[in-house]
Amino acid sequence: MLAQSDKKKLKSLKKEANALFEQGDYRTAIKLFTEIIESDNEDFEIVGKRGVCYMWTAKPKKAKTDLDLAIKHNPEASLYFSRFAIRPYTDVKGKVEDLDEAIKLDPTVARYHYERAYLKYEHVKSYVEEKEPGLKITRKEVEQKYSITLDNICEDFSKAAALNIEYAEKSSMFCTSFNNAFIESK
Repeated sequence: MLAQSDKKKLKSLKKEANALFEQGDYRTAIKLFTEIIESDNEDFEIVGKRGVCYMWTAKPKKAKTDLDLAIKHNPEASLYFSRFAIRPYTDVKGKVEDLDEAIKLDPTVARYHYERAYLKYEHVKSYVEEKEPGLKITRKEVEQKYSITLDNICEDFSKAAALNIEYAEKSSMFCTSFNNAFIESK
């Protein structure tokens, strides 16, 4: 148990670390967050913030470790979105799962819907580009290749556009392109 003076110091350190985090001084914030975690390893909000700092300082393995731990103890939509961002491009299934969880926790964020739809769209597009020009494919082919379902791509694009008008034009264009890539509609 921390003494009263240690609690005061820890509170002051958290305030300083959070200010650095908000200012984008992620390297210095990491040092302070690490010091805080060494004193209080049960503050998973701080662990999550350090994970985000690692993400912004190009340390994806450390970011994922912290974000995994923070999500396990304190699931927040923004943490799932951060973990989505640091996953390798080829980890389609993991990226989709993180976005699914972020949307469950906060379905009002247009960017989560847009990113989930766009991620699937980009993989469909790259798969189609690997094929002979003009050759149409089936959804089942793509779903099997990436171990994801392609249902709701256009619904996600539409939801993003409904939540934030900035996504409207792109979402409509991508949805049309997506639907034209396949032989059958489902």
